[in-house]
Amino acid sequence: MKKFDLSSIAINEELEVAGVWHDVGDGLRLKIARANNPRYVRLFNELVAPYRRMIQAGTLPDDKQAALTAEAVSKTILLDWEGMHIDGVATPYSQPLAKQILEQPRYTSFFTLVMTLAQDEAAYREREIQIDLGERRATSNGGLSGGDMNEPYGMPSEDSA
Repeated sequence: MKKFDLSSIAINEELEVAGVWHDVGDGLRLKIARANNPRYVRLFNELVAPYRRMIQAGTLPDDKQAALTAEAVSKTILLDWEGMHIDGVATPYSQPLAKQILEQPRYTSFFTLVMTLAQDEAAYREREIQIDLGERRATSNGGLSGGDMNEPYGMPSEDSA
C-alpha cells in the first residue's frame, strides 16, 4: 500500500521567491514566482496599509486596487519574460512596463495567466526539482492547476496578512 509522504508536496522556498520559467506558447516565456510568496505578502501589505480602512469598508476604487496589486505582482511575481511582443514589436522586460500591463483592464487575460502560473504548486515543489535536477530549475511547463486567489486582483486574505 502506497503511503502519503508530506515531503512529496514540500515547497522549495528559494524557488517560490526566485521564480521558475514557464513556456506559455508562441515563443513567450515568463519567469514567475509563487503566488503569495513572502516577498509579495510583505510588499502588498506595505502598499495597502494606507488604504486599510477603505478596503475594510469596501470603498477602495477598483482602479486603485488594481494599481496596488499590479505593483506588488510586477515586483514580486512576474519577474521576467522572453519573447514578449506588443503590437508586433519585440518588448524587453522591465518592472515598470510589467506593472503598466498588469493594471490595464484590456490585459486582464495576461494578468490571469500570470496568477494561474504563480499558483501552480507543482512548479515549486522540492521533489520534482530533485527528480529533474537542474532542468526543473531552469524551465517549467507547469500544469495550470492553481486555485482561485482569495480576493479580486490577487489580494491576500486577512488570514495571510
